[in-house]
Amino acid sequence: DTGMLGAKLANLPMNPRIHFHDDQGELVDSRSYRSLIGKLLYVTVTRPDISFA
Repeated sequence: DTGMLGAKLANLPMNPRIHFHDDQGELVDSRSYRSLIGKLLYVTVTRPDISFA
């Protein structure tokens, strides 16, 4: 459907093994939150196709 079956893997500036859950409570460190948002923005700029998935 997406035409990405033959796509190559790419390194991301984020650990792909991080799992987020609603029951983990609030994020205490604002630096971690800002860092995560920055990484997500990086992915949306470099891979606009996944922004619309």
